[in-house]
Amino acid sequence: MNQKTVTVCIPDDSVRLKTALTESWRQQPGSPAYCTELTAPELRAALGRTAKGRSPGLRELSHKRLDAFGDGFLASLGVGEYTLGYTSKDVVRVYRELESTRVGE
Repeated sequence: MNQKTVTVCIPDDSVRLKTALTESWRQQPGSPAYCTELTAPELRAALGRTAKGRSPGLRELSHKRLDAFGDGFLASLGVGEYTLGYTSKDVVRVYRELESTRVGE
């Protein structure tokens, strides 16, 4: 049986990490590996720190925190645009802060 994989690209490092599709939850919003501008070694470590039981709560919390940036922010972010004076650095900060948040433990 062929196992489907997901490829994670890190443009700055020209690195590709492959993971089983069944493990793709490790790269969802709110996980330590999601949207945090990591090097390849940092990304591998972040994927290892992801806790499946925390993922749904962190995903929901990440959307609430990003929604707090203002009306339309999440919609514009979904198409790769930043609005209301925020940048990708603000989004990275939100996701990095999530890892230390107690959710689903």
